[in-house]
Amino acid sequence: MPLEFQPIFRLKGHRDSLYSLSPDLDETHFLSAGGDGLVARWSIDGDADALLVAQLTATVYSMLIHNRQLLVGTREGDIHLIDLAENKEIKRFKWNNEPVFALNTLANGWLSAHGDGRLLRWQSAQNEAEVVAQHLQSHAPLRTLAVSGELIAAGYSDHQIRLFDGQLREISRFEGHTNSVFSVLFMHDGKYLLSGGRDARLNVWETASGKLLDSIPAHLSTINHLLHLPELHLVASAGRDKSVKLWDETTLELVKVVDYAKFPGLAHSHSVNRLFWSNKGQSLWSAGDDRLLVCYKIGF
Repeated sequence: MPLEFQPIFRLKGHRDSLYSLSPDLDETHFLSAGGDGLVARWSIDGDADALLVAQLTATVYSMLIHNRQLLVGTREGDIHLIDLAENKEIKRFKWNNEPVFALNTLANGWLSAHGDGRLLRWQSAQNEAEVVAQHLQSHAPLRTLAVSGELIAAGYSDHQIRLFDGQLREISRFEGHTNSVFSVLFMHDGKYLLSGGRDARLNVWETASGKLLDSIPAHLSTINHLLHLPELHLVASAGRDKSVKLWDETTLELVKVVDYAKFPGLAHSHSVNRLFWSNKGQSLWSAGDDRLLVCYKIGF
């Protein structure tokens, strides 16, 4: 039986491009944020208007749930700690004025990726946090992070991917992209790494050796995000070419494509920047430059 994949409805509410999606504290909601500085809470079912979580003064590039609170990284270098139960800011952390492009969990703390190429490891205790390790070898912007155990993959605008251990000691470098790397994704318990970026290629790496196993011309322009849908054994990709694509997680053969040409009035009309998978709702969500959230039905 062929896989069904199509957009079923769109949600409006933001006033600028969307760059970040995040789970909420419960599985019935998720969070969105972007250029308008608004952090909004939505129902997975799309059956209610958005609720305001926070209104910040700068573009939001990244979000992370940590210790049942929300970390929000902005273009101005601020990391806001938000109490999701009361929807109020508890604390603000700042290392410099460079954008915080990515946040990720690691062991007892979290990681932040910065526009000056800096990778920071934070250790948190209640509402306080301190930087316990940092790495800065490239001044090219650090755009994306992925974690598998104590392994950290970091993608940069100098076309490189660097692999670190939990103490931010560099292990190896992967070279194969010809432009900025915007998304990295560990697969099969960290044995393989997928990456995508401005060269529009989906690269497949062997993590241990750094060997480039395959380079797939996956989109017509920038790949903004890669996401694993483990329950469906698929990988989803989002592109600046206004499309969302599904790939077989093992063979990486293209399975399905959704774009505006196929689904006018439902699919995105501009760049697709971020994806979110709800296992509870068995639904895929995307966010883009058209300020819209799109929900997709996926099933056999």
